[in-house]
Amino acid sequence: MSVTSCISWILLAIITATIAITLLCKYPAWDSKKKDSNGRPNKSRHEKWFYVWLIGLSTLGGFWALFLPLALNQKFDGPNADGNQLRLHLLYITGGVLALTTLGETHRKNTLEKHKNDQDHIRQVHAERRSRYTAAIEQLSSDKASIRLGGVYTLVGLVDEWLADEKTIPNFEERHKEGQVIINNLCAYIRSPFLIAERAEQLDKPYAKDLQKDFDGDAEKFDTDKRAFTRDKAALEEERQIRQSIIKEICERLQDFDEPGPWSSFDYDFSNAYFFYPVTFEHSHFDASVNFYKTIFSKNVSFYRVIFKKDVKFIYATFKGKAYFAETKFIGDAKFIMVDFFEDADFTRVNLPLTKKINDVTLLPLLNPGLDFSKSKFQKSAIFKNAEFTRAASFRKVKFLQKAIFSHSTFSGYGCGKLYTTFEQANFIKGVDFSEAKFIEETAPSMTKGPFFSGATFSGDSNFSKATFQAEPIFEYTPDDKIYKARFSCKADPEDYNFEVSPDSPCIIETKEQEYDGVKFMIPNGAELFDPDEPSDLENNDDI
Repeated sequence: MSVTSCISWILLAIITATIAITLLCKYPAWDSKKKDSNGRPNKSRHEKWFYVWLIGLSTLGGFWALFLPLALNQKFDGPNADGNQLRLHLLYITGGVLALTTLGETHRKNTLEKHKNDQDHIRQVHAERRSRYTAAIEQLSSDKASIRLGGVYTLVGLVDEWLADEKTIPNFEERHKEGQVIINNLCAYIRSPFLIAERAEQLDKPYAKDLQKDFDGDAEKFDTDKRAFTRDKAALEEERQIRQSIIKEICERLQDFDEPGPWSSFDYDFSNAYFFYPVTFEHSHFDASVNFYKTIFSKNVSFYRVIFKKDVKFIYATFKGKAYFAETKFIGDAKFIMVDFFEDADFTRVNLPLTKKINDVTLLPLLNPGLDFSKSKFQKSAIFKNAEFTRAASFRKVKFLQKAIFSHSTFSGYGCGKLYTTFEQANFIKGVDFSEAKFIEETAPSMTKGPFFSGATFSGDSNFSKATFQAEPIFEYTPDDKIYKARFSCKADPEDYNFEVSPDSPCIIETKEQEYDGVKFMIPNGAELFDPDEPSDLENNDDI
């Protein structure tokens, strides 16, 4: 190897190493947002990297074209000499590399620009929606009903837009979060007070004041009062339509051919709401929590064939109109604690299925009853015909002012601690029908007794004909040295007490004969007769 060749190789090595180290270390070409295998951010991209790389690669290509033929001892005699040809090819290669680098950078810039434009578009879309949201919220406070209604429909449309926007928000949880904010506002509007609604009963009737009687013949005061009545009546009707529209839009999105709808996964809070208008949630699917705490239903309400997948609360609720819960399915716990039913309450074929399974093994709920009516009051008929209580049901201290019907119902809840079917201290004033009912609930090994009727009051007819009991029913209970006995009215016809259970029942109702003023009654063991016309110290029992 000649001296020239050695020097050429050394220069090539030094120049190549210098340029490579400078480009890779000081002017990196990788994206700073990316991370290495250890999760550490890569070195930031230098803002002048492209131009430096062009100069560096051009210089490197020029030096290789200059020194490589010398290093290889190529001849340069004539235009077609090997050295000249090699140098020419190296220059071509350098030009190609520079061209590819330029194309790559152009593509990168175009990609970044597109991404920036996409992000700008997304921000613009989201900003536009939030602007409409803000405007719609302001519309809800307008004095004009048409503007408020427009705000409602804008909010409803925005929820649909957020849920359907998979392009700008691929993550469902984020879309759901945006929708939940709007749902909360719609529920808040339903909960908001409307003072005129307090006079709804009066305003729903024709104007009834008399000119002479109420205004002493003052026609001006009479006309002023009548105009105010008409104005308030119109305002009440307008607000009813707005709130009913909200409920209607919600319900339409809670169902999809007997399947959960697009809005089923939202939480709904109607606590302390005053429904001064008829309400229907028929066929709706609630897959999240629903709260009707202290809610007042002044008109009829229907929950026909509704599915409550999670817990639902009707605690302290008031139903002034008819309550229709036929074929409703409570998959979560349903709390109707201290509820007042002023009209008929229909729970026909209501269903409480078991919810949790692991490897096809059902896990029995151990914390709360599936359906809890504790301390509630039914002022009209309470119909639970053909109901299916697969979990524990509590009717403890419930007052039935009219006849209660549980015929053909099935109670198969799990008996453990307080979690069993119980009618403890319930008050059946006009009678109760348990004909062909089935109490087939499992009991814990330490618990050999069945459903509890201890402390219950039976003032009317009591029909247990053809009922089935898996375990012995309890009509007497003695906790803490205090006796709670079921009581049966001596004013009822003895023939109205029927305890002839089904021949296939594993357990029967053991009865005994008791006499009151010469009239003989057959009532369950542990129970006692009482006179409903006489005061009783058992009328108000303490909690068991």
